[in-house]
Amino acid sequence: MRSKEGTGGCMEKLINKKLQNTSLENRIRMTYVVVIAPIIVLLIICVAMLYGENKRYDDLVDAVDTASQFSLDFKDDFDYETYLVIVESKTFEDSDLRYMLKEANSVIENLKQDIDSSSGNSSKIEDIEKYLGNLSRYTDRIEENLKEEGKYEENIEIWENDVQIVTGLIRESIIQFIYYELQDIQTMRNETTEMYTDFITYLLIATVIVVALVIAISYYLSRSVTKPIKHLSYITEKVSNGDLSVRANLQEGAEVGVLANSLDVMIDRINDLLNQVRLEQESLREAELELLQSQINPHFLYNTLDTIVWLAEASDKDKVVSMVKSLSDF
Repeated sequence: MRSKEGTGGCMEKLINKKLQNTSLENRIRMTYVVVIAPIIVLLIICVAMLYGENKRYDDLVDAVDTASQFSLDFKDDFDYETYLVIVESKTFEDSDLRYMLKEANSVIENLKQDIDSSSGNSSKIEDIEKYLGNLSRYTDRIEENLKEEGKYEENIEIWENDVQIVTGLIRESIIQFIYYELQDIQTMRNETTEMYTDFITYLLIATVIVVALVIAISYYLSRSVTKPIKHLSYITEKVSNGDLSVRANLQEGAEVGVLANSLDVMIDRINDLLNQVRLEQESLREAELELLQSQINPHFLYNTLDTIVWLAEASDKDKVVSMVKSLSDF
C-alpha cells in the first residue's frame, strides 16, 4: 500500500515538476494528447502490419496470375507450329513462332517484377528465361536451314531433340513455379493466421498497458489542474471567514501561479489596510478623549471653586484647605 502511494506521489511530483510553468490550456491539450496519441499509434501499427501482409499476399497472387497467362498449351502449340514450318505447310514469316516467343518473354519479365528476388521461385524464372533463349536460337537455326536445300532432316532433328525437350522443360518449370507459389500462399496464410492470433494477444496486452498508463497520466494531469484551483478556493474561503494569516504560496502553472501571487498580495494589502484603519481609530479615540477632557476640565474647575466659595462662606476652614490642596495636586 505504501509502495503504491509512494509511486503515485513520485509520479505526481514528477508531473508537477515538468508542468510547473505550463498554462492550464496547454495542460488540457496535453491531456487530450495523452489519451489520443497511444490510440493513433496502435492504429498505425495495425494498419502498417495489415498493409505489409496484404502487399505480400497480393504479390504472390499477382505472380500466380501472371504465370497463368503463360499458356500450359505453349509446348503443344509451339511444337506444332514449328513442325508446320519445317514441313513447309507455313512459311516462317507467316508462322506465330516469333510472336509466341515474344509473348512468353513478356510474361517472364512480368513475373520477374512480381516475385521477390530472394524467393526460391526466382531460380525457376531464370531457368525459363534461359530455356526461351535456347528456343529462340533453335528457331533461328531452323529459319536459316529453310533457306537452304537438303536441311529437312537436320530441322526434324532440331525439332525432336531440342525444341520439344526445351518446350517440355518450360512447361514443367511453369507448373513447378505455380505449384510453389501456391504453396507459398498457403504457408503465408498459415503464418498470417498465426501472426493475427499473436498480434491480437499482444494488442490486448498493449491496450491494457496503454489504457492503464493513459488513466494514470490523465488522472495526475487533471489533478495538476484541479488541485491548485481547489487550494485557491480553500484559501479564499478562509479569507472570507476573516482568517488573513493564510497564504496561497503556489508556484504551479502560469495562470494559477499568477492568481496565487495576486491573492497573497491582496491579503497583504488587506492586512495593511486593517492595520491602518486600527491605528486611525485609536488616534481618533485619543483625540475624542482629549477633546472630551478639554470640555470636562473647565466645568470641574468651576464647580470646585464654587464649592470652595460656599465652604468659605460657611466658615468651614478645614474643608476649604483640603479642597484647595487636592485641586493643586490635580
